[in-house]
Amino acid sequence: TLASGTAEQSAEVAKEKSQDETAPKPTVDELMESGKFKRPRVLGAYTINPKIFKGKTVNPQPVQQMLSLIANIMEEKARADAVDDNVNNRRQSLPEFLKDTLIHRFGLKSIALTNLQALILGVRKGSKGDESKGDDTPKRLRTFGYLSGILDHDAWHEDLSNFVLHALGVMFRRENIKENMDHGPKKNLAVDAALALESTEDAWSRYGFGPLPPEMHDGIVDMARDVGGALRLHDWLDLLTNRWLEASHVLQKDLLGTFIAHDSNGDGVLDFKEFEGMVNALVGGDSNEAPIDGLLVSKIFSEALEESLHMDPSSGDEDSMVPQAFVRVARQYHLSASHKAVGHVEEGGGEPPA
Repeated sequence: TLASGTAEQSAEVAKEKSQDETAPKPTVDELMESGKFKRPRVLGAYTINPKIFKGKTVNPQPVQQMLSLIANIMEEKARADAVDDNVNNRRQSLPEFLKDTLIHRFGLKSIALTNLQALILGVRKGSKGDESKGDDTPKRLRTFGYLSGILDHDAWHEDLSNFVLHALGVMFRRENIKENMDHGPKKNLAVDAALALESTEDAWSRYGFGPLPPEMHDGIVDMARDVGGALRLHDWLDLLTNRWLEASHVLQKDLLGTFIAHDSNGDGVLDFKEFEGMVNALVGGDSNEAPIDGLLVSKIFSEALEESLHMDPSSGDEDSMVPQAFVRVARQYHLSASHKAVGHVEEGGGEPPA
């Protein structure tokens, strides 16, 4: 009968739900591993339709051309960030900025994207080169590759480029970044160790994670001792990039752990009340801070679901939230307690308060 059929369906649904609730939830390490295949939406700037190339083979960009372009891009990005901050605009991410800058420079989108593809190929190939004979090209390309997201890293975030560009701005002033970065592959440019440490501390206080790690401070001191009181510029930038990514990796794991704790059955579906509780737990912790405005939490919730659909379009589930998408949005809004030193919960990005 119809009644018995309905009862059987209800029992089946209840059984499936019970099985879901008892199924083992993914671990943080499993999510970090799977996260390698879930690229943030903003890195879609590097996904180029092959039709753009009109059947032509795109070769890696020549080394010196890449180094000059990178120096120019880094100064232009630092200048653009300063303009955005002055008028309280949200900063453009480095992947978006790089793509838009090339389109503006070359005029035709097809030419610009061909050059972008050549840069991507050049960075990926050149970052694996031989450094044994004093050629710092691989190190320089690796640094830019991580800053821009051209090279994959599970802890990549836009704040990495904010961090490094801020340090360079303190070291050289924004308008002098290109002049000091645009040099041959075997010119070991030296910078003052005391100023490097000051620049590092200033940048870390804005875009880092709590106090400056002792190993970063000691690393700068040790490098300076090896070079007679100075630092090789690209050794310093390499240190900044690697230490930031290590700390970022820890934060990613912490945020994923928070998500797992609040996702009761591990299916990635959190209703708004559950999500709101998770956000306020992240921001307030054990303190007496007021909860975040409900409208802002709603905006964060929607953005996390939207990012999820980009990261895992095959799911087609608009209610399911990819954990890595939550992490990205949580970082965008500086929701982590360990991230409080570099910003506050607000819409948009830009320069956090000093």
